[in-house]
Order: sequence, then C-alpha cells, then structure tokens
Amino acid sequence: ICISVNTLIAIEFIIIMAIYIIFVIKMTQRRFPMMKSVALSSKFASGRMFDMMHMYPMDKAFHTTDKSRKRVIQAVNTHSEKQRKVNNEFFLFGISSAFLSVIFSSLIILSAYWMFLHGRASRGSIIMLATFLFQVFLPLNRIGYLFRQIKMARTEIDLYCAEINDIKKTNYTDKQYLHVKDNICNIEIYNKSFNHKLILTKGVVTFITGENGSGKTTIAKILSGNITTEENTIKINGIQQEKANSPFVNVLYVPQDLDLMPGTIEENILHYSGINNLNTIKKLLHRFKFDKPLDYEIKGYGHNLSGGQKQKLGVSLTSGKNVDLIIFDEPTKGFDSLGIKIISDYIKEENKEKHIIVISHDE
Repeated sequence: ICISVNTLIAIEFIIIMAIYIIFVIKMTQRRFPMMKSVALSSKFASGRMFDMMHMYPMDKAFHTTDKSRKRVIQAVNTHSEKQRKVNNEFFLFGISSAFLSVIFSSLIILSAYWMFLHGRASRGSIIMLATFLFQVFLPLNRIGYLFRQIKMARTEIDLYCAEINDIKKTNYTDKQYLHVKDNICNIEIYNKSFNHKLILTKGVVTFITGENGSGKTTIAKILSGNITTEENTIKINGIQQEKANSPFVNVLYVPQDLDLMPGTIEENILHYSGINNLNTIKKLLHRFKFDKPLDYEIKGYGHNLSGGQKQKLGVSLTSGKNVDLIIFDEPTKGFDSLGIKIISDYIKEENKEKHIIVISHDE
C-alpha cells in the first residue's frame, strides 16, 4: 500500500517504525529491573508475613509482637512503593506510546492527504492507509490494556493493605501486669478442670515437676498470659487478677523449644532483646560455652541448631529484661553436669531480684 501511494510515505513509515521500535525497547528495558524488584519485594513481604505467623508464639513469649508487625508493615510498604513506581512506568509508557502513535499516524495521513490534493493519491488509498496505520499502532487498545494492568496491580496492593489492617487490629494498646512484685506470692490458678497452687519467693527457685501431659507447660502459659481463655482464673495473695487478653508484660516465658527468626544469631538477639543488651548477651553466650558465632545464619527457624544451643540462647535472651517473673521450660534438658551447673548459677543470680519458675520433668 505504501509503495502504491508513494515511495516517500514508505520511507516515512520505515523511519517512524524504527523510532517507535527503539522507543518500545528502551521503555521495556527500563521496566524489566523494576518488575523484577516488585517480584522480589512481593516474595519478601509474603515471607515476612509467613515468618510472623510462624513466630507468633515466640513473639508473644518475649513480648516482641510489635517488632514483627513493624517488619511486615515495612516490607509491605516497600513492595507497595515499588509497585507504584511500576504502575507509573506503565502509565507513562501507555500515554507516550499512544501519543507517538497518534502523532506518527497523523504525519503519514497528512502526507497522503497532501498527495491526494495534488492528484497523486486516491481517496481509497487514504482510507486503506488509515486502516492499516490503526492496525499497526492500535493506541486505543493499548490504553485499555494499560488500565487493565493498573487495575490488577491495585487489586494486589489492596489485598496487602487488607492484611496489614488485620495485623493492626490485633495490636493490644492496654498493657497488662501480673502482680508478683511482692517478695512472697501465694498463687492459685484454677478453672473447671484443675486447681493448682504454688508459692513464689525471691531468692528461692520454684520448681514445677511432673510427667509429660501433666499440665506443667499449660500452667506456665496461663501464668504468663500466653493462654488467654476466659475460663482461667489467677489469684495472688488472695486477690483475683484481671483476665489476660495478651501476655503479661512483666512476665517472661522461655519455651522449651525455641523457634528462631530467619537471620543471624545477632539479628535474633536484637529482635528478642534489643541492642542495649547485646554485649551482655554476648558475654553470657561465651559463659554458657555457646559454640556458634554471632553471624551464624539461622535456617528453618532454628533447625540447624541443637536443642542445647537453642536453650542456651533462650536463657541468655532473658538477661536485662525488666520483668518480675521469668518462667523457664526445661532450661537444662539434655545438658551434662557442667552445662546444668552453668545455667543453674545464672538462674540463681537472676532469682535475687526476680521470681523464677523452672519447669522440669526431673523430680
């Protein structure tokens, strides 16, 4: 068609198409790194959400749920920002390509119309040329495709925002305390199925012993607020305590099997304890003969650490915590006599200012 109209129009068309192809290639090259970044940030944000759900019991025990929420929200916000940049790039490409296609089409049509006025092209040739150009550029179809892409991206962002809102709704603003500041605390824990009594004395470690399934860990979780059912009642020195709807901020529960956060050991210390306690915990780990460096990478939520290594790390994380009661669940399980003595000496030191409960299968 171009040759039948005029060689000049054919040359115009070839030049215009070359310019347009270069434009498309350049714009696409700009988008590729951004789209890759969006995909990686989406995967990272999803991983942070999964980590938060998996680590929730551990975060409750060490009162670090807010830190995990902030990690997730930061990851999602980063992903949303990257997605916004890609959306803007798509929008720029759509507008630019539509504008260029209209300009280029108009130039060719004007050239053909000029030839028509001078009797060098027929009206039918102009109509066929316009139809051909529309099929080549399709600016309106590109705009429709652009809006579909933006709508899909916005839907993805809306899903992330909805998940963030759900996370924010679980945030407890009212901090609850267990009243165990007295030197001697007579505690009674009961519900419809059990009734347990124990006496806490500063300077004396309180042991809860018994076979598996006897309810030792359940008592610890109720006393720390990690189990928050309405059925459970706690009385201390005859005074009924407020029903817990979140872990008591002045009680620290160290579970038997710790699920650690993906990252290095140092990053776990910073997450569960804070930078102010980092040097103290380093010294404790050396004292406990912990044989992994601080830059050791945690895999599988701690599956590449032995049970003893995780227990040593868990016990050390209690250092510097401003709490009134620490509950250790099997802190020396599987240790030799020297390891038991080292951990026991540390617990006795902490017991001078705090109440200590140790759960053990041993009598």
